[in-house]
Amino acid sequence: IKAADYYKKNGAKSISVIATHGVFKIDVLNKLKNSGLFKFIKVSDSVPSVDQLTSSNFLNKFSIIPVIQEEIESFL
Repeated sequence: IKAADYYKKNGAKSISVIATHGVFKIDVLNKLKNSGLFKFIKVSDSVPSVDQLTSSNFLNKFSIIPVIQEEIESFL
């Protein structure tokens, strides 16, 4: 949040987060959302519990299956 606040104060028009693993401490997602600094957060589906958290438009998930599939096929 401190880094996002710094960027916003220095002219960032929009701040979004993309992460590989959606592992959050208790209530941190609410803190991120309530800060008003982030447009959205996007995480991969590499952690099964992320399904329970993606009920809002703020947190979205993307599938890592195509990436893993492509890597596996490149070795065949």
